[in-house]
Amino acid sequence: MRVLITGGTSGMGQQLAMQLFAEGHDVDVIGGTDQVRGMNLVALSRGRIRYYPADLGNIGDIKRVAAEYCHECSSLDRLVLNAGVYQRQSLLDEKGVDKAFVVNYLHRFMLLLLLRPLLLASENPRVLINGCANFGGVELDSRIFGRRYQGMQGMTEALRANGLLAYWLNARGDYGVDVDAINPGYVNTGMHRQGGHLMRLMIHWFAISPQHAAEKIRQVLTASDLPSQGGYFNGVKVGRYRHSVTGRPEDFARLWEQSLSLAEIREPVWAAPADTQLRLA
Repeated sequence: MRVLITGGTSGMGQQLAMQLFAEGHDVDVIGGTDQVRGMNLVALSRGRIRYYPADLGNIGDIKRVAAEYCHECSSLDRLVLNAGVYQRQSLLDEKGVDKAFVVNYLHRFMLLLLLRPLLLASENPRVLINGCANFGGVELDSRIFGRRYQGMQGMTEALRANGLLAYWLNARGDYGVDVDAINPGYVNTGMHRQGGHLMRLMIHWFAISPQHAAEKIRQVLTASDLPSQGGYFNGVKVGRYRHSVTGRPEDFARLWEQSLSLAEIREPVWAAPADTQLRLA
């Protein structure tokens, strides 16, 4: 099984890569531009894990690494969209898009579109999105979406957008690949340790280790009896999406439109028009 993991050079992404490698799977990771971490992972795997450096907060770099990966690979069995970052202050790219929002949400949207041909070439492809909130309420004003977020507000908006994306890609029925969402729990990662005093207290009281979180993701990723049409996983248990996510197809249509605009991607030929009635799973 070939697996691609974003954010795979540190934290739970790195732990997941090593666990899957130990099971004998072919593992590729898209990591940050800190190539020391990436090459350390390659060395630990004796060259078996392939590392693709990319700035996942840069829209152009995401397109570049997706094109490179599509050129080198003919199919992809599992895509794990895992990378995340926490920024107290907004840092905008040259297009005026918040870089943390690109990492926490938009890179997921973009790779779902750009790597879809590789997934469809696999016999039983799956996508697993780590970092999804099971409730809606995303601010989709085109003047605000992805541009004015910082700290916890920005992270919350990205988590909500991920939840909408995961559910409705299955619900509308034309993506062709099951997309599962997972919340492995509150994880003691560098991202969370950058937060304020309350976040650090929550880490002390409630956080699980990156190894434990990676084990949950690995179990879901390799399970042979996953539900069809995508699911929402709290740890390894299948949960239900809340009505605020499932009940408003127009929210997804607007999310789709705004995401295409931010990413500067033309409407894919396989996608149903925004005014088409979406089908519930």
